[in-house]
Amino acid sequence: MTINASSPLLNHPLANTGAAGAGNNVNIDCISVDSIMAYCATRMNDLDLMLRSKMQQQTNQNNVSKQWSDLQGLMQHCAGAGIVKGGDQSGNKAVSDQLLAQYNATTDPALRIKLGDAFTKFTGKNIADGPVANPEPKDPVSASDFAGFIEEIKTDAGSVSQGSDLAMVEIQSLVSQRQQAMQLTSQMLQSESEIAKNILGNTGR
Repeated sequence: MTINASSPLLNHPLANTGAAGAGNNVNIDCISVDSIMAYCATRMNDLDLMLRSKMQQQTNQNNVSKQWSDLQGLMQHCAGAGIVKGGDQSGNKAVSDQLLAQYNATTDPALRIKLGDAFTKFTGKNIADGPVANPEPKDPVSASDFAGFIEEIKTDAGSVSQGSDLAMVEIQSLVSQRQQAMQLTSQMLQSESEIAKNILGNTGR
């Protein structure tokens, strides 16, 4: 019995016991079917675990990407009005509360830093200190100031999006590997079934 060199079984140490110099195929007559089946089952279980981990990772990245988008949208909304210094602070309070809520809702380090920067622009305070009763920046923040800040957000958000795309590629690769392992298991079962039929047929002669 042989397996192709592209088969996942070549990662198994038992595959190295085949005859050398077999080209693209490896002789595995010396490996028991039970050993191969046990390896296939273990391999698929490992791939399932990796798939779940990667899918959870991508879900987390998608959530972070949305949080970056929310921050960008909030800053674009504020850019048209600027930040008030003196007078009515109700708008500043609403925005600073939103920033604080987003800060507490995320665990992404880069996003927490950027939210902290935005909070300081609105309140002149450190976001780690919590809510500010009457937020007021040390200096008014103009629309042009916001424009630069928004570009920084776009750049950081783009990096998060690239990470999510890479995770999807890795998920597709794991799915392909699992399909190969399932096909190999199916082929082994079919092969053993045919061998058993042949033995029974020869015995009956």
